[in-house]
Amino acid sequence: LALLLLFIVGTQVSIIFWLSLLPVLFFGYEIVFETMWAGRTPGKRSSRIRVVRTDGSSITLTNAIVGLAAGFLLGMTIVVVLEYMDKRLRGLEDVKRQLGLAPLGVVPIATGDWNPHPQIRLDTPPSSFSASLRMVRTAVEVGREQESAQILLVTSPREGDGKTTIALNLARSMAMENKRVLLVDGNLHTPEVASAFQLEDQRGLSDALRTDSPPADYVVEIDGVHVLPGGEAVDNPADLLATPCFGQFLQDAKKDYDIVIVDSPPAIDYADTVILAKNSDGVIFTYRARHTSAVDAETASEVMHSVGVPTVGVVLNMADERDSGVVYPKMRRTAPHRAPSPKWRLPWLRKKSRARTDL
Repeated sequence: LALLLLFIVGTQVSIIFWLSLLPVLFFGYEIVFETMWAGRTPGKRSSRIRVVRTDGSSITLTNAIVGLAAGFLLGMTIVVVLEYMDKRLRGLEDVKRQLGLAPLGVVPIATGDWNPHPQIRLDTPPSSFSASLRMVRTAVEVGREQESAQILLVTSPREGDGKTTIALNLARSMAMENKRVLLVDGNLHTPEVASAFQLEDQRGLSDALRTDSPPADYVVEIDGVHVLPGGEAVDNPADLLATPCFGQFLQDAKKDYDIVIVDSPPAIDYADTVILAKNSDGVIFTYRARHTSAVDAETASEVMHSVGVPTVGVVLNMADERDSGVVYPKMRRTAPHRAPSPKWRLPWLRKKSRARTDL
């Protein structure tokens, strides 16, 4: 029964069940076992059941009831404490309440065949994934106009939050509006933009900076998006990005393109993110729902604030349907991998939603 509860309603209820069951087994064992075996003799079937009470067992039923209630309350207390201690960002309300940052939107987990960087295209069927990215694009347009931001840095507190996916899809969606968009892979530790676009020639920014070549010579156009790949991974990207050549390239790009999107390393882990921020007009943070902690988010925000770059907004990525609070059309869930789920979330405290995602 406990295992069944575990799979149906979650870990929390199964914990409550076990904690409430233990006092019953401790105090009410005589009722349980005596009821089952009373009146039975070897080789003879009993026709009736009777409860046998021994000396001192007159309060076993009371103890069992008290133990059941005490175990239930104990389990509830533990779950509530764990719920309170969980500081991960679960939804837009957490972002606004704990960080005070402007949310740009919620991007659900892409469905279909597994892809580390799912992308939207002109022929992409309507889905919650594509619809949410277009909503993010609209919010970014409004935010960057308020901040007069033409060079946008897309970063995240840690690895694995999906900032590269947000950056390339933001570039694609803006190119669909006939804007001239330049996507720069500034993560020279692990450049992934070239692989995401399936480029055969993956030379790019690091090769240009090491050979004193113009980075513009490595820009290629794919589906209306101008892309500057990261090139070969290097051990000293901060030294390369600090050269005047890179800063001048970005300033020249502002004249040739409507918007420049820079994919960067995590803000907390690498110093070169600060260099990229100094050459940017605004920053977009990518947080992974139910994974990014409020502490990491605040630290990343402080790093960007230290160099004076304004925050355009926050994208909550890889969200489950209950995190968004927004219902999209055609939401049938067929995700190839499990959605991020909390370890300690009371089912009745979750925001219920009938939304389902489908790409």
